[in-house]
Amino acid sequence: DVYKRQEYVPGCTLRRIVRDEAPLTSCRALTLFLPVLDGLAAAHEAGLMHRDVKPENVLVGEDGRIRVADFGLSRATTSHTSGGKALVGTVAYLSPELVSGEEADARSDVYAAGIMLFELLTGRQPYTGDSPVQVAYEHIRSRVPAPTVVVPEVPDAVSDLVLWCTEPVPADRPEDAAEVAAEVRGLLSSTPDSLLDREPHSTAAEEESLENAAVVIEPGGAGHQPTSVVPYPSVPHDGPSPGTEDVSSPGDRCRHGDPRT
Repeated sequence: DVYKRQEYVPGCTLRRIVRDEAPLTSCRALTLFLPVLDGLAAAHEAGLMHRDVKPENVLVGEDGRIRVADFGLSRATTSHTSGGKALVGTVAYLSPELVSGEEADARSDVYAAGIMLFELLTGRQPYTGDSPVQVAYEHIRSRVPAPTVVVPEVPDAVSDLVLWCTEPVPADRPEDAAEVAAEVRGLLSSTPDSLLDREPHSTAAEEESLENAAVVIEPGGAGHQPTSVVPYPSVPHDGPSPGTEDVSSPGDRCRHGDPRT
């Protein structure tokens, strides 16, 4: 018999932390984000893209170690990678190229990771809709707004990192997770604690302005979202169109360095 064995990790997923505690300070968000990037970087170096990066697939152990899990949709980045005739993944984190069925590589994981960082910083996802197709289409017609639209306390350099990771054109994003990890390490070491540790305060008015802040690039829900298989959204002509990577968490830099607290 052939079967898959996976490590049991006592603890929780990153989704629980997002649900119960986000928005987080920039320091804590980056401290949680960095080991995720290190896990993805190991996969990218091995020639794999994860294709389903989301908080549900990040395990936070009781010992504080963070693991990237569920490589069930992973594919080699050395060949043409797309969804074929169906869109496979979790719509809130799908890159524009995956939605449109174009060639994808490690930069699609970078995009999804950028969405996840946005969520850690703001407590919500940039796009919501009544159906998976509607959310998927937003990744094509709009670009992710700056986290500062929702949480003004986010430092500009951290907000810029989210925008860089979620650039609509893959060539404009970091090449892989290793490049993003290097940037995060630089931010943690160079940004004053007074900025990274500022307590976030999002208001209803700021959250309502998020939809208006999205920049449309083509004319024209929070909580757990399961991996979806849906048809590719059609664009109207006259309108808007292998295992678990195990990495240790970084050293305690901020007041809330323990990801379990």
